Amino acid sequence: MLALIRALPKNLRRHFVPAPDTAKLVYSDLEFGKGDLLTGVASRLSQLGGERFDSREFDLSTIADHLKFNICVVDDQRKKIIEGRELKDLRATLIQRSQAAFASAEKSAAVSGPSPEEAKWTRTGFKAWDWFDIPEHIEIKRAGMLLRSFPTLRDDGETVGLMLCQTPEEASRILRKGLQKLILIAERKRILIQIGNMPQIGQVKLLSSSIKGLELMNHLSLLMVERAWLSDQPLARTKGAFDRTLQRGRERLGVIAQEFVQFMPHLFQQYHETRRTLDQTRGPGWDHLLNSMKTQLTALVHPAFLIETPWPWLIRRLLQTAMPRFLRAATTRRRLPEFDRDPPFVTLPETSAPSRLALSSMARVDPVAEAVMRRRNAGLWAAALAGRSDLRPFLDAGPGAPYRFVAEATAGSAAALYDGYRARGCPVESWPDLAPEVLSDPAHHAVAIGLRRRLLFLPVHSGVTGDDIRRWTA
Repeated sequence: MLALIRALPKNLRRHFVPAPDTAKLVYSDLEFGKGDLLTGVASRLSQLGGERFDSREFDLSTIADHLKFNICVVDDQRKKIIEGRELKDLRATLIQRSQAAFASAEKSAAVSGPSPEEAKWTRTGFKAWDWFDIPEHIEIKRAGMLLRSFPTLRDDGETVGLMLCQTPEEASRILRKGLQKLILIAERKRILIQIGNMPQIGQVKLLSSSIKGLELMNHLSLLMVERAWLSDQPLARTKGAFDRTLQRGRERLGVIAQEFVQFMPHLFQQYHETRRTLDQTRGPGWDHLLNSMKTQLTALVHPAFLIETPWPWLIRRLLQTAMPRFLRAATTRRRLPEFDRDPPFVTLPETSAPSRLALSSMARVDPVAEAVMRRRNAGLWAAALAGRSDLRPFLDAGPGAPYRFVAEATAGSAAALYDGYRARGCPVESWPDLAPEVLSDPAHHAVAIGLRRRLLFLPVHSGVTGDDIRRWTA
């Protein structure tokens, strides 16, 4: 753990002094055998230091060899093929050897022609399952070498064809697309009837027209094939399995069509409303936030999102979480609270004991780590405000962990600074609401009222990063 901290660039490493203490804290938080080591360490250090970075920042070349795994690759007979401590280099070497072997074999095949075993996996133009089974792998002989290849079914547009892949992952990915197309060829009329009978299909077409490049009917058809025929079952590799897949899909088609009826109009309506809200929202200093939100929305709803986004993520995250969040965020930023406006005064109830849930939540907080991050963020705020004439630190937090970073604005500038921070996404706060008796006697409470009009409370909790503070103060 200490070696990884020392493998960071200096501008990141300086946040974790003393390094041995930080290493012990990070080590105590990691769970053995869970997740990727470098990703986990980078995530925890990002929380502690207030600077977001990923595992690519670690310079692993500085790590001593005795701290690295020694990796030995063997063949089926347990004979060593290659050995080393750098996984990336081993992979590159093996890929290079594999490519060289395939290139040599391809060159030989170009001269002598494909073997009979290869030839039957290069046929095209199928519109039905008019071939043999598709095994998970085959072995072919090229230039005296025995090579393992992975047969699959390829989508060729209006037909499907057979081909060989170099990896099982590539073959599986292409097979799914090929089966989608073969099923669509067989069931196209039935699928288009279901889509055409959707009560709001006209509205969906209209709302989706703003997504340039979206082939709505084709993508809805492919998505319906995936949901009704292919989801939650192994991909068919035999004609018998494919026939069973066809029958299963026909039985499920009505249920899936109802999913589309309930989901699709709402999805595109939410997208349309979100886009319209973002386009209509205006405000000083909001360009960065609005452009960021538009970029995120475009990444969520792109021309191929219906056929590339996994259905569970699409329905649970995009519709139920992401879209409403965009709408709430846009609406919130459009109706910023005014600095001088306080909510109506109400008498607060007597403080009660914390609930069991609250106690459980507090028990999971690491107070030492939280204090480190709060002091770090307070220091970043102080550095960011150094030299400014319109806003300066009001209190010295000392060695303790601050609840907020308190800054004092010059007379008359607090409201504009408050609005600016809010527009950039900073959850800045004003002085706590003053009681009616204070506001009714300004002569006697001039100091408190003056502080209310000049002080800003800036966040320092562990959810704030150094990047956030630099963006807010830019």
